Formats: sequence, structure tokens, C-alpha cells
Amino acid sequence: MNVVYCCDAKWYQYAKVSAESVLKHNKANVYFVTDSAERDERFHYVPLPDMSEIQKGKGLNFTEYTFIRLYLADLLPMEKVIYLDADTLCVGSLAELYAKEPECVMGVAENKFSGGYINTGVMLLNLREYGNHKHEMIQAVNTHSYSFPDQDAINAVCKVENIENKWNYCVNVHVTGECENPSIIHYIWQKPWNGMCEKADLWYAEANIEFKEPIRMKETVIFN
Repeated sequence: MNVVYCCDAKWYQYAKVSAESVLKHNKANVYFVTDSAERDERFHYVPLPDMSEIQKGKGLNFTEYTFIRLYLADLLPMEKVIYLDADTLCVGSLAELYAKEPECVMGVAENKFSGGYINTGVMLLNLREYGNHKHEMIQAVNTHSYSFPDQDAINAVCKVENIENKWNYCVNVHVTGECENPSIIHYIWQKPWNGMCEKADLWYAEANIEFKEPIRMKETVIFN
């Protein structure tokens, strides 16, 4: 099983909590595409790609790091990988998810009215087919005024297939619907390290942090 995260140095500390939760429940090869200087022997590290060809979409909420995942087929040697956002938490086995065979991209639909549009915080990728669409995705980002440039481009260009809600349970806003027994929790808006939110206790337990008072950790408020 292969799992990958894409993040900058600041978000690496949170992605690492997610990666540790993956290893707690699964035997997996975990990859980080990041500029963080921190190294952990349990993980594999991949340098950032050259993303200079992306001209639009970068702004206050969308830096160049947002678009790393558009380049994953160039960066990873395997044929299939689970992509996870840094603000996710694995609470069960991913074997059933990894056993699926995506034509290109599999993800959870944001809601029953989305027409199959997926939230790309959790994806199962067929990297060979996904890579065939890299230039088209980049062109889409550069030529459209998307609200969520990387996510919108993936949905617009790639063949997306919907999977069960338990693989991307988005807390607080439930954009992917309710789920009694999620396998992956996604803190899509409110972040547990910034304060209490739904299922924050699970994140704190995984991070081995006791919820007491807010402290500052690497320029981001969390609780200790």
C-alpha cells in the first residue's frame, strides 16, 4: 500500500500526525512531497517539482504547494497511490480502499447534488492514467477562474469515480454526507490544532497532545 502527502514545511507537522495514524492501522509506504527539512526514517521524502508553468490560482489561500498533487505521476514510481490531505486522520484499515482499481481518480462526492464532483482531500489514483492529464489540468488552472483551482481542475479534466463516504468523512460541514463508521476523518474547515471541533479528541489522542491551554507551535496555535 502506498500513501502520499503534499505539503509545505509548516503543514508537515500536521501531515505527520496523519501519516502516523495511517501506519497505526496499516502496513504502508508513506511518501511526503515537501520542502520540510525534517526527516523521519519511517517515511520517504520526495523533492518539490518545478511548478513555474502554473500561472493562475496562486493567492492568499492557494500557494504553489496547492498544486503539487497535479505532478504526482512525475514524482512517484508506483502505479497506484492513496493521496491524503494533511488535515486528515486515519482511524481504520485502508486495505478495502487500496484494493479498488481506479480508471483514473476515485474520491468521495461532496454531496448527492454535486453530480459526482469529488472532494480531493482523499483520492485513490491510477498514476499512469492520471499523469496523462497533467498538462490538461495545468492548462485548466491557467485558463479558468476556479474557486478551488486544483480540485476543480481534477474534477473537470479527469475521469472521477465515486466511493463510499467513509473514505472521506468531512467533519463540521459534512460536505461528503453523514457516516457512522468513517475510516478517514477530514478536518475540512475547522482544524483540531486551532481549537475544539468535531472529533478533535481523536486527533489529539493520535498526536499525543493533552487538551489544556492553547500554545504556539511553529507559528500555528495548537493546544497542549
